[in-house]
Amino acid sequence: MNTTLLTLLVSLAVVTMVSARFSCGHDPLQSGFAELLIKNDCKGRLNKVDTCCAQHTKCYEKKTPRNVCDEAFCKCSKKAAKNLPLCNLQMDNFCNTAKNFGGFHFKG
Repeated sequence: MNTTLLTLLVSLAVVTMVSARFSCGHDPLQSGFAELLIKNDCKGRLNKVDTCCAQHTKCYEKKTPRNVCDEAFCKCSKKAAKNLPLCNLQMDNFCNTAKNFGGFHFKG
């Protein structure tokens, strides 16, 4: 196995174990990876992004129409990323992921 890939996987596993509290992502691996991205590209915004993700999850749980939840999440995450270009790029990715794949987790 490539040592770079192995290092990345081990790092993700460690982050996953440490960061059970982060709300973004559907499982511990996704959450750990999302947290790593936010810590790198959204310095000082981890709590703001986490709040957006937690609100998005609760919105789905309340069975609010999915598009309403996704749009609110995208707006919240854009606001969290304000004035940080790399963070803004990551939040665009998070938004698109929610819109394209959130249906797998939406129980409306």
